[in-house]
Amino acid sequence: MKNPFLADKVALGRILILEDKIPDFMDAVLSAGAVHIEDKFDILPLDLPYKFEFREELSRLELLESRIEAICRILDLSPARLREGGLYRFVGEISVVPSEISKRISSDLDKIEANITEVVMLIERRKQFIFETMQISWFLSILLHSGLDYLAELNPELVSWWVGSLPRTNLPLLFDSMEDIPAVIEWTHISRERVGIFLLSSPEYAKKISASLKAGNFLEVDLSNISRTEHISELIDDLEFALWEAREEISELNGLLREKKKTFQGLLSNLAKLLALEKKLVTALAKSRSASSLVVFNFWVRQEDKPQVEELLRREAEELFCLEWIDDNEVPLEKKDIPASYSLPKELSPFFEVVKMYGYPGFDEVNPVLIVSIGFVFMYGMMFADVGHGLVLAILGWLMRRKVFGPIMMYSGLSAMAWGWLFGSIFGREDIIRPLWVSPIEDPIPVMIVSVLVGIAYLFLGMGLSVFRKVRLGEIKEAMFGEWGIVSMLIYAGMILSLMPGLPVWVRVLALVGPLGLFVIGTRLLNHGIEGLIAGLMETVIGLFSNTVSFVRLAAFAINHAALMIAVFVLADLLKWGHLDGLVLLFGNIGVIVLEAVLVAIQTLRLHFYEFFSKFYDGHGREFNPLRWEIA
Repeated sequence: MKNPFLADKVALGRILILEDKIPDFMDAVLSAGAVHIEDKFDILPLDLPYKFEFREELSRLELLESRIEAICRILDLSPARLREGGLYRFVGEISVVPSEISKRISSDLDKIEANITEVVMLIERRKQFIFETMQISWFLSILLHSGLDYLAELNPELVSWWVGSLPRTNLPLLFDSMEDIPAVIEWTHISRERVGIFLLSSPEYAKKISASLKAGNFLEVDLSNISRTEHISELIDDLEFALWEAREEISELNGLLREKKKTFQGLLSNLAKLLALEKKLVTALAKSRSASSLVVFNFWVRQEDKPQVEELLRREAEELFCLEWIDDNEVPLEKKDIPASYSLPKELSPFFEVVKMYGYPGFDEVNPVLIVSIGFVFMYGMMFADVGHGLVLAILGWLMRRKVFGPIMMYSGLSAMAWGWLFGSIFGREDIIRPLWVSPIEDPIPVMIVSVLVGIAYLFLGMGLSVFRKVRLGEIKEAMFGEWGIVSMLIYAGMILSLMPGLPVWVRVLALVGPLGLFVIGTRLLNHGIEGLIAGLMETVIGLFSNTVSFVRLAAFAINHAALMIAVFVLADLLKWGHLDGLVLLFGNIGVIVLEAVLVAIQTLRLHFYEFFSKFYDGHGREFNPLRWEIA
């Protein structure tokens, strides 16, 4: 069974459709039978030229998408992540000519690109410098390990050499082409795609080697700026220092890019979402070509129905160009404005009608239906305690079980029968069976004690539910110090302890003073002032005392039932001489049943609505009311 205390999880759907597709949408909604549509909807005019080139506009939008993706690659952003979240915030921005939106997006992208292009170019230049410098350093290291001290020792008339890089995939082809040429070839990994090459050979093979390297996409490194008279080891040290400086510069430039990422991420996300929405609109208009306005519907579905409803909407109304879901914890509305749906077993349905007499439970409230179902039957049976009268009420309830309140009558009648056995009363006669507990008319004190204990339990439960609700809403201070918060519960507990016999005086004083001190602290934290302190304290203490005393009516009506039946028996005894005693007993019992059935129901409702609900329940909620086909 689902949680009967809390509302079902719901999702807010926002759907954008062209006006000529509204009938398809409504058919799908009615077929689903699980969609609650908001009464208010937006109509957005579409100011399109007479001849609008949809293909050209889609091409422009796709080009803008590619530009956003390119920027995302530079800033290390995910385009898909940028588009996450609802597009509904941008609905008002697409009611203009679509081409104006693409121009606006393009203008914003120009600003972003201009801001990051210079940094990117500097990074690429430094990377290219590192790439070439690493090849020169590697080349010099080979020469140094070969016994050369200066580049001048490489006589161009005796040897020819090449330093550079080529694609990794072309390396086997290079070796194949050099198979018949005497040469020294050294290579190393430079990057994922390219390898560094140092090739040494006789000048007579220079042309053939150059042709092979050119065919392999060889990129030669310029060595003209390298000193031929400086010792090679010193050259290598200079290059290593230059590499370190270049890497530091790249690190600083990447830090600058990260700052720009923070600066432009929000704007890019908005542009990506607006672009996605605009593309959907242009695509839908290209298919329709006759719509002059766009309609925005807001609707609610239960989370469990969401997949089914989404599939049905897409299948039955496939021309709908945008459907977005917003979960209830992200809805830009107050919780009380969210329609509430409660999945209750059919046994609780009649008691839910009782709760709705006070007000429909809001989405952010605790639904007290389960407590009411137990408490109503318990209290009604205690005040209407009589085996015979309870049996009559149960039979009437069973006969009316298909009516809304029939089951409540039946359950209440059964409870009255159980309490009748406890009190020993059958049709007002207390001499037929012995009470399993006590007779209210002869020994009322135990019954009154039970009534007060029921009231104490109900008031603590009501304040506990108030604390629970406030904590769920994030109102921690209110849950602690506010009306009917934890401090109110402590004050009530202190009042009860101070009246209990047998406790030391200091315990009673501490039980009262401690919570009052917390109440003063809470009043200061909530900025209620001295007037709020006095008024709040008086209202709490007097309210709790009067509410507790109010539950004594449970015992009072149990005693009243016995007293009324005594009056009926006395009147019947007086009319015995006229043989009217039978009629007096019959109509007397009927009168008591009718009178008390109504009065007890009113008192039971009062104890729940006033003493209990006032602690935690507003009843200002909106009922989840899905549209569905109904056959008359």
